[in-house]
Amino acid sequence: MGKLGRIQLIATTIAVIGIVLNLAGLTFVALQVNIARRQFSHAQQGVLAEHARLRRKATVDFFMEGVEYRNRWRTIAPNDWNEEVTARFIQQSFDDSNGAALRELATFFGYLETMAVGTAAGVYDLGTIDALAGDWVVAIAKNYKPYLERVRITSGAPALYVEFEWLARRLKEIRPSGSEYILVANRNTIAPPG
Repeated sequence: MGKLGRIQLIATTIAVIGIVLNLAGLTFVALQVNIARRQFSHAQQGVLAEHARLRRKATVDFFMEGVEYRNRWRTIAPNDWNEEVTARFIQQSFDDSNGAALRELATFFGYLETMAVGTAAGVYDLGTIDALAGDWVVAIAKNYKPYLERVRITSGAPALYVEFEWLARRLKEIRPSGSEYILVANRNTIAPPG
């Protein structure tokens, strides 16, 4: 083997070593990218879980801030669960000459509409609302329907409280049987917004 052959052998050896080192480098980079992707996915899951937790917390906070108001409401309104009693209360409210009862109803439904809009916007958690007051919200939507229909006509605002009615429908939809309540501890996921 001559001088030229040795130079070619050395050049080939260096080229092979270079290829091996490049492959090792690419493998290392690929492993790092895979690790980074897994870390990003894990971090993203953590962010999503924290976001869901904060939505549930915001829902509980909103609900707890309204405890005094709901307690006061119970002294004004009859049993929200009783359709006949509620129908009489609605009629008396419209017959009230000074309008105080209608103002109370408007304030009450403003509170409920705020809860519904917050839920539709993803600020509040539907599953948490279901756990805290799902049956109550559904009962109010059903029993106060005559009020909602009449106040839309008298106010000339056909979209009044439609978000609240949407919330009541969604609460009925998220239950497997339409009415069966599932304990929060037994739910595998909290209901998503929308």
